[in-house]
Amino acid sequence: MDRTWDGLNRYDGNNFKIFRPELDNQNSLSNQVILKIEEDCSGKIWIVTMHGINRYDKKTDSFKRYYFTRKNKPPLSESEFNIALDASKTVFCAVKDWGIGYFNGERFQLLKIKNLSTKAVKKMEFTSTGELLVLFENNELYSLSFRTKNNGEKYISKAEMISNKIQTFRTISNKKACLISIDGNVIFYSLSDKKSQSILDKKVEDIIGDISEGLVFYSKSGYFILDDAGNTISNSWMKYLNNQKITTLIQGNENIIWTGTDGDGIFKMYPLKKSFNLISNKQLPELDGGIVRAFLEVDENSFWLVQKEKDCFDFHQISIKILRNLYNTKPLMKVTALLIMQCMLYAKVKTV
Repeated sequence: MDRTWDGLNRYDGNNFKIFRPELDNQNSLSNQVILKIEEDCSGKIWIVTMHGINRYDKKTDSFKRYYFTRKNKPPLSESEFNIALDASKTVFCAVKDWGIGYFNGERFQLLKIKNLSTKAVKKMEFTSTGELLVLFENNELYSLSFRTKNNGEKYISKAEMISNKIQTFRTISNKKACLISIDGNVIFYSLSDKKSQSILDKKVEDIIGDISEGLVFYSKSGYFILDDAGNTISNSWMKYLNNQKITTLIQGNENIIWTGTDGDGIFKMYPLKKSFNLISNKQLPELDGGIVRAFLEVDENSFWLVQKEKDCFDFHQISIKILRNLYNTKPLMKVTALLIMQCMLYAKVKTV
C-alpha cells in the first residue's frame, strides 16, 4: 500500500485499487490524505490520515475510524495524528490535545504521565531496545520507557528529553538514533550511554529512506547514503533521484528501489546486477542436454556436480576454465572470472 494525497493505493503485483472517503459510509476512509501505514500483529492495516486514524480489515474490506477528541475539529496540520508499532506489533498512537496511548485489542488506552506535552507529534518510532522516541511539533525529542502491570495494562515508567532542537530523526542499528537538528546537522545519538556525535560537515534537510547500506539523506547538493558507521556512500542509481523531489524511499524484494515523489507518482528502479547468472552449454559443453541433480561447493573454489544423462549417472573428472568477465558480474559462488573454476565430476554408475 502507498500513501498519497488522493486516497489509499493498494498494489497486488498487477493492479492498483484506490480507497477514498465515501459519503455516508462509516466503513470507508476518514480522510483522503494518507500520512503513514503500518500492519499490526493480527494482520490489520493501520492508516494515519490528516483527520483520523483508520484500521483496515482485509477480510471484510472495510475501515474503522478513530477520531479521539478531534472528530468535529478540522485539521490544521499533518501532525495531529500519528502511530508507531513496538516489537510485538502493538499499535501506539499520539493525538493532539489527547495524548499518547496504545491499542489494547479493543480500544485505545490513554497513557497518563505528568508534565508530558499533549502537543502534536511530528514523528514517533520505537528503538531496538524498546524505547519510544517521540518528536513534538515544538522540536522537543523525548524518549519514553514502558512497563506492564500484572493485569496486562501498560504505563510510562520514564520520560526523558533528549533535545529541544531536533527537526527529524530515524533509529538505526547498534542502539543508535540518527538525529537532524533544526540547523541541518547530522548527529548520531547513543541510546545506551546517551552521548551525541556530530557526523557530517554539510547540512541536510531530510531523511527519506532506510535501505540495506544505510540511511538515504536529502541535501541541497543531492541525495546520498550514510551507513551506521557514519561513512558516506554514493550508488550509481542515485543519479536518477536528482531531478525528482523524493518524499519516501524503500528497498523491496530483489533489491528493487521504490521511491515516492511529490507530484510525479511512484518510481520503481531495478538493480543492474542480477542475483543469478546462467552458465550456458557454450561455456560448459559437458552439460549440454544434461540434467544437473545437485552441486556442492568445496574448498579451493571447486565444485562437485551430479548430472543425469539418459539412462545413467555419468561422472567425469574434468577441469574447465571460465574465462574473463563472465557476464561482467562480481565473483560467482566465490570464484572470480579471472580464476579457474574446477568442476569435478567423478566415477561412473550405470542404472539397471
